[in-house]
Amino acid sequence: MTEAPKFTCDVNAVSKTFPANARRAWLEMGQPHRPLPRQVEPLELASALIAAPIRFDLDDKAATFELEVPPQGGLLLSVDL
Repeated sequence: MTEAPKFTCDVNAVSKTFPANARRAWLEMGQPHRPLPRQVEPLELASALIAAPIRFDLDDKAATFELEVPPQGGLLLSVDL
C-alpha cells in the first residue's frame, strides 16, 4: 500500500480585498507624495503578506485546487513538500 504524499499549500495575495494592500492604506492617509516617517511604518505593515492555507483535492497522481485572481491582483503560492 502506497502512502499519499503529504504536503501543505498556502497562498499570499495582494488585491483590493485581501489584507496585504499598501495602496489602500496610502489612499486612506491622503495619498502623501512623500510619506512622513510616522506614515512609513503603517504602510509597511499594510503591505505584509499573510499566508492562508488552501484546500485541495489529492489523488494518486495530482493535487488540484482553484484560485481566483482579481484584476490587478497578485498571488504567491507556496507548496511545502
